[in-house]
Amino acid sequence: MNVSPLAGKLASHAMLVNVPRLVTAYYTDIPDPSIPAQRVAFGTWPLTKIRSNCDHKP
Repeated sequence: MNVSPLAGKLASHAMLVNVPRLVTAYYTDIPDPSIPAQRVAFGTWPLTKIRSNCDHKP
């Protein structure tokens, strides 16, 4: 495992997250289900993918 060249250094301003903007987006943005990348899926991904590819029912 390689050590990051940023290890032990302070994060630059560009690397920091804008917390107020993040919180606002959390409460105001609504996903559009007509856009596949914004669809919400529930479950454990590997298990749901495996189950959807099975020919039999458990």
